[in-house]
Amino acid sequence: MSFKTAMNHRAGKEFDSNRRRKSIRLHEYDYSQTGAYFVTICVHNKEQAFGQIKNGETHLSQAGEIVHHEWLRLAEILPAVALDEFVIMPNHVHRIVVLKQAASDKEMTEYRRGLIH
Repeated sequence: MSFKTAMNHRAGKEFDSNRRRKSIRLHEYDYSQTGAYFVTICVHNKEQAFGQIKNGETHLSQAGEIVHHEWLRLAEILPAVALDEFVIMPNHVHRIVVLKQAASDKEMTEYRRGLIH
C-alpha cells in the first residue's frame, strides 16, 4: 500500500487516482506578467515515462531525454524566457521559468504551431 493510499485509508477516504488537485493559481493574477514561476508538469496516470530511479539517481528514458533537450532549447526559441533550475523525475518535471518580458501573441502562436525551430 502506498503512503498516499495508507493516509487516505486512515482518514476513512476511498483513494481516487483520477481526482484532481485543487488549483492554487490566483484567479485574478495575470500569469503572462514578467517574473519567476514554479511549474510542475505531471505525466498522465503517473506513468514513469521520463525514466527510472536506480540507486538514488534518475536515469532518463528517451522521452526524458527529449524533455531535457526541449527544456534547454526553450530559451533559444523564446528569447523572453530565461531558464532557471529544473529537475526531471520519472513521472513529473519541476521547473522555474523566468519571463523577462511577455512573449508576443505572434511568438506564442508560432511556437504552438511548431514554426519556431
